[in-house]
Amino acid sequence: MRGSEVVVRLSRRAGHDFDRAVDYYLSQGPGLAQRLLAAVNATVKDLAEAPARWAVWRTPQLRRALVPDFPYVLVYRIVSREQVLIVALLHQRQDPNRRFPP
Repeated sequence: MRGSEVVVRLSRRAGHDFDRAVDYYLSQGPGLAQRLLAAVNATVKDLAEAPARWAVWRTPQLRRALVPDFPYVLVYRIVSREQVLIVALLHQRQDPNRRFPP
């Protein structure tokens, strides 16, 4: 996939996760939500450039990417050579078994 970027989509559930995280950081102080947005955008850009960069997680279809400077991971799957679907934004202290049973 060198030289071409992949389309990265957000599932409805991941969008809900993201909204909750942004709401939390908006309540914590000025600028934190913007920093989260920038960190997630940087991670999404990395996903678009090299989706296979991160290791398989829990099932062969899922991978997770750390969001820099925040305690979150983006859980995603590679749908095709042209597309990645982000299925969750999880806080690292959140029990992943609730959403992704082993």
